[in-house]
Amino acid sequence: MFRMRTVGYAITAPLLTALVLAALLPAAALLLAAALLTSAGGCSPAPAPSHPAVDPKVSLLATGDTGRRHRPFAKLLEGQVAVGQEMAREDRQHPVDALVLLGDNFYWDGLRRAEMTERLRENLVFPYCHFLRLDGPRSAEVESACPLPPAQRHPVPLYALLGNHDLMSEESPSLQREAVAKFVPSWHMPAGTVEVVELGSGLSLVLFDSEAPRSQESQQRLVLALAGSRGPWRVIAAHTPVAIGEEGGGLYLHNEEFVRYLYDAVERAGVPIHLYLSGHHHSQQLLELPGENPPLHVIAGGGARFRPIREEHPARRYGASELGFARVDVTGSGDSERLVVSLFRAPTLPVLSKGAAELVARWSVDSQGRTRDELSP
Repeated sequence: MFRMRTVGYAITAPLLTALVLAALLPAAALLLAAALLTSAGGCSPAPAPSHPAVDPKVSLLATGDTGRRHRPFAKLLEGQVAVGQEMAREDRQHPVDALVLLGDNFYWDGLRRAEMTERLRENLVFPYCHFLRLDGPRSAEVESACPLPPAQRHPVPLYALLGNHDLMSEESPSLQREAVAKFVPSWHMPAGTVEVVELGSGLSLVLFDSEAPRSQESQQRLVLALAGSRGPWRVIAAHTPVAIGEEGGGLYLHNEEFVRYLYDAVERAGVPIHLYLSGHHHSQQLLELPGENPPLHVIAGGGARFRPIREEHPARRYGASELGFARVDVTGSGDSERLVVSLFRAPTLPVLSKGAAELVARWSVDSQGRTRDELSP
């Protein structure tokens, strides 16, 4: 059954209170109010897991469209921080093996050298501290933005892709590919248009630069990368959605050229793709396309701030204008092995966190491309 919401959170009394406090109270009073809203004397028990463990063989988390400049009192009021802290909680309860950023890592014009240290502290180290190694040659310049000591972190590889806003500054792509890892060694961005990362347990993550100029040569590189991936499970991660239009409208609306480019490469590669994972739309969506390769498409572009979903889509099984992230797991064994993709909703503001993100959609696909809604009775 299709489920869709057009707002991320209802205007509840706590949300209204937080917004009024943010607008009217001075900093000291705001901090006190936040403490009152989010705790009960500081002795609340740890939150229960938001969903049962799926006993994965290999897992990753993904979100996109994350890098907006933070508003004042970011620890309490910034959406990127809310999503980051919920991903950290999810990892503590059900550990993962990788984190993927799906592009638009630095709004509005990409990363600039003159402000690089400041932006890395604000948009990378602070929100994703839990996942990061900070032992690189320039890590000392950003580490104080990380609120956790090393013993409390769970460093995993962080795979990042370029989005359209990351290209607005001429120096941004090279800085993201070459300079960021000197500050945050966990960070990895492909040097070319496509790279396959073998995460183990049969999961091939294909990092695809969907913003790069399209040509026969670049398409051939994608074909060879897909054909050479080990599998049997394959996930393409990119910034641009392929099964949905520019504003979320009719099937393949506005991007027919890109659709032909990608689907032709998949057909020529001759291997099954089980999931296409993207951002760009500032929302959370799951689309099911039975019989196509790939059959599942997930948009996880609610990494910082959300926008409305403007139109219906015939393949959409879940859609909401909300903050959140996706999780991908390979589970089971033998004939029962499946790739499972889940969407989680995060609170609009960190101050509204209830302790764990909410599981809102979960679908799986088997080795034959057959899909299933895992939350249906």
